[in-house]
Amino acid sequence: MTEGAQHALRMIISNNSETTRFILSCNDSQKIIEPIQSRCIMLRFSKLKDHEVEMNLKRVIEGENVRITKRAFDTLLFIADGDMRQAINNLQACFFASQGTFIINEGE
Repeated sequence: MTEGAQHALRMIISNNSETTRFILSCNDSQKIIEPIQSRCIMLRFSKLKDHEVEMNLKRVIEGENVRITKRAFDTLLFIADGDMRQAINNLQACFFASQGTFIINEGE
């Protein structure tokens, strides 16, 4: 988010803090402005192990009936580097870009 958007979000958080709880998720907390950080409890999580990302990504693929090659799956795992959110976002982007079948260099 831009700094201006973060300041607008800070006002929304301040105006609604009595009735609403906000959960923010980011990969780099240093990019969040201090007025928002001061209103938050920071929880830091370590990267997932490859087998954990693999297990969860397979569950998503099966649940959504996505057709994916082994090489494409392995590429998603490599790019995700322990970040499940990134793995799912990349899967979704590739799925829609490929119109339903995610294949990387099938001929190789």
